[in-house]
Amino acid sequence: MNREEVIAKVKKMQALVDHESTPENERNTAYNMLQKMMLKYSIEQAELGENKEDTVVMIRVECRNIKQWQKMLGVNIALGMKCEIITSRTGQKTTDLVFMGHKADVEVATYLFETLSRTLTKAARKQYNTDKLWKVCSEGKYLNGYITAAASAINERLVASYQEAVQEAQCTDLVVVRGQEVQDYMNEQFPNLKKGRKTRVTAIGSREGREKGQSVDLQRGITSTQAQGAIR
Repeated sequence: MNREEVIAKVKKMQALVDHESTPENERNTAYNMLQKMMLKYSIEQAELGENKEDTVVMIRVECRNIKQWQKMLGVNIALGMKCEIITSRTGQKTTDLVFMGHKADVEVATYLFETLSRTLTKAARKQYNTDKLWKVCSEGKYLNGYITAAASAINERLVASYQEAVQEAQCTDLVVVRGQEVQDYMNEQFPNLKKGRKTRVTAIGSREGREKGQSVDLQRGITSTQAQGAIR
């Protein structure tokens, strides 16, 4: 085989490894062959085309009867992970939070949103009932204040971690380019995008929520090395 034929075969194996419907045993076999051929013929990743982890993608998270705290949590996580986010009404009672960014960043952002939504809701309700705050405000109002404050603290942690990683890698120019790629992708996908209105959030529950946001585990359940590297 000449080099073009070798690369074509490697690409086919790469597609087999990446395809979600490939059985585990076949994926492992293809991956081992892929690594051996790349080593044998000194094939670089760049020769195989675009790095899938560096591709700008979109992931939608459906929210039924979306709450204000869900929007705020999504925004703070997305910004902390250098992603863009918009809301998209998909039905009478359903709204999608649309995360856009480089593949690894978006996967971590949506994972954090889904897991922290459950964790913070549980913590806020426990605090609400422990302090008997039904005498002061509704549960919904308390959740908005608590989780919004927690989201702000989480954003600060994500931004600090990202900046630390950039300084260590000394790749500030690359960060600017990647950010522009995401912005261009969003403008292409949603050319008629309109800015939403600013909303007021209650201060009730903000102190407890901020404390939770400063201490909540951001890595639990994340298994990939690349994903863990995004949030230290």
